[in-house]
Amino acid sequence: MYRHISDNKNEYNVRRVDELNEVLLEKERELNDTKGFFNVLKLKLEIKKIYKEISKYGSEVMEYENNKFNKSFN
Repeated sequence: MYRHISDNKNEYNVRRVDELNEVLLEKERELNDTKGFFNVLKLKLEIKKIYKEISKYGSEVMEYENNKFNKSFN
């Protein structure tokens, strides 16, 4: 899966992962203080969604770095 990812797209992905990590930490702190089954369930679903986004952006960052590393040796 060798797609071309531009430098700008990579910078965006890195920034997005950082932003999502901050949001994730906030949601996890909020989860510790939350009471009520449905409120906890709602937060857990939001956290799961954030993890999925981090995974998507993170995999693109890793692919870009891998391609960049491989190109430097060719």
